[in-house]
Amino acid sequence: MHPPVAIVTAGGTSEYIDDMRVVTNLSTGSLGWHMARYLQKRGFHVIIHASRASISALGPQIKPLPKPLTGPGQANDHLQPLPELKVIPFFTSEDLRTNLVNSLHHGNHNGAPADIIFMAAAVSDYIPQKTPGKISSAAETLTLRFSRNEKILPSLRQLSDPETTIVGFKLHSGLKSEDVQEKVSQQIDESGVNYVIVNDSASISEHHHAIEIYCAEKRIMQATDNKEELGQKICECIIHDSGLAKKLPLPAASICLRSAQGTEYLLGQRLRPPLQDLLAFPGGKFISGETPKAAALRELAEECGIELQAEKLRDAASFILHTTPADEFGQRNNNTSYAVFCFNADIPTTTPARPSSEMHAHWMTIKEALNNQLAPGVSEVLTRLETEHAWSANFIGD
Repeated sequence: MHPPVAIVTAGGTSEYIDDMRVVTNLSTGSLGWHMARYLQKRGFHVIIHASRASISALGPQIKPLPKPLTGPGQANDHLQPLPELKVIPFFTSEDLRTNLVNSLHHGNHNGAPADIIFMAAAVSDYIPQKTPGKISSAAETLTLRFSRNEKILPSLRQLSDPETTIVGFKLHSGLKSEDVQEKVSQQIDESGVNYVIVNDSASISEHHHAIEIYCAEKRIMQATDNKEELGQKICECIIHDSGLAKKLPLPAASICLRSAQGTEYLLGQRLRPPLQDLLAFPGGKFISGETPKAAALRELAEECGIELQAEKLRDAASFILHTTPADEFGQRNNNTSYAVFCFNADIPTTTPARPSSEMHAHWMTIKEALNNQLAPGVSEVLTRLETEHAWSANFIGD
């Protein structure tokens, strides 16, 4: 079964003034890259059309799972690597236009049409008339002539499958609520998009960003957060509102706690299906509106009585977990498959875990863990953390 396909555009276009100079905008592409990485972790095959500058600064940062440690009962046929994240660079708005046309004309993954398109790139509204060669710097002043650029967004509906969900972005500066509504209606009417994400330039900073999501001119979400978590919230909102959730594994989060000395980990035997009797990290499914970190922290508190701050969490691994085998045609039930976001955190003391109805967790060494039946993914995560700890210890020792 092929994963659904998501196309994301990210970063700002640059337009030539002459052969050596360009005019561009301040878009970093950060939000688009955070959305692309999240969509990949959620189970989409992702194609990101990204500006060259954003690729250099923000490029792919997702590491595959390492090979597992040896141990009994490794059910690694239940693990699936994340789908591909394909990067297509652009520089000018014409590059982006051509690349998108090629993607949409020729199919995206095994010839499949895109299921969703996030048009987050900042495309030039006006293009300067290019001067061949290099403009002389001798003159005291320089006058440039700009022409209106043809918008890319309206063409996406014409090129896409009728069932494709298209998400447009609208940046404004200090508009009143009724004026925002008018701009949203205009973009929906002119471009045929399903959703519009509205940004106010005054609310965008390096660390925080505020947005509103509109569907059929009705606001369905309003949020302010850092760009990583905001991108996750945008994706989850639209995945569920559009009905795409039924094509995807269920989102789940887990957390691997490690002692400050790096010698012990918190694991517990699962007391309920689907991983009953297997040794696992604390974790579970998202509830509505949660981000991965929020879900991991809530599950840790519920299952072990341990509370942490989100700032302590680091990404450990992401993978697709199937808890039931595929049928004779290779198909799987998404209701028994999970997109797992696994985090880790070091804590100063081995705080005893409170038993719960989900698991009885306790601290143990790697050797002790490997003498148990491990849930899929546990050995791989422990491998990564042990390797990183050994490298860090050797580096500091040198």
